[in-house]
Amino acid sequence: PGQEKEYRGIARQQGIKEALYLLLLQKREEMAIALAIKPLSAKIIDEAITSPQPVSPNRQFAYLGALALGLILPFGTIFLINFIDTKI
Repeated sequence: PGQEKEYRGIARQQGIKEALYLLLLQKREEMAIALAIKPLSAKIIDEAITSPQPVSPNRQFAYLGALALGLILPFGTIFLINFIDTKI
């Protein structure tokens, strides 16, 4: 029983190492294929131009939108409640 248990442990380790070895061989073949592929002949025509100021967020627009929502939502809610109210 003790030797059989030890044998199973060794066999399990051998299986794990064999699977790892096969995985590494597969990865090596994939890398060889990837390196063998000719890269596309692309070139940079113009360098990218960056702006010194951020494109977004536009603070003035955000503040204006917040102000508009802050005014429209309460008045709209009050108007809607009065419009729906059917009590005399």
